Amino acid sequence: SAHVIFAGRVPHEAMPDWYRSADLFVLPSEFDNSPNVVLEAMATRLPVVATDVGGLRQYMRHGVDGDLVPAGDSRALGTAIARYGDDAGLAERVGQRNREDVVAGFSWAQSAQVLRSVYERVIARGQDARPVYRASA
Repeated sequence: SAHVIFAGRVPHEAMPDWYRSADLFVLPSEFDNSPNVVLEAMATRLPVVATDVGGLRQYMRHGVDGDLVPAGDSRALGTAIARYGDDAGLAERVGQRNREDVVAGFSWAQSAQVLRSVYERVIARGQDARPVYRASA
């Protein structure tokens, strides 16, 4: 209990302080489509240990940005947490790489450009982009 805090709900504006006070970010979800919270943690130079669910592989590479473990595998989760807890140098290197990866690949400007390119492709298709609905029997 001296090393782990279960804070419960934290107001959004307080999150930067919480991230800065942490040594490691852990997300043991059983399902998570595309958790922005991982990008927020990475942006604040934290290594990430998370379950390999949903869209997490879009954000992080196992063994590079942190560790992805099978959902429900508490032993693998504990081993990954201990890996970063036992090696401050590793945690620091991975955290720095995470910051660089997020800045290089997930900035607001880049996200807006990706969204714009989706709209441009749809607009370029014109009428062909409209879905066709058929009545089911």
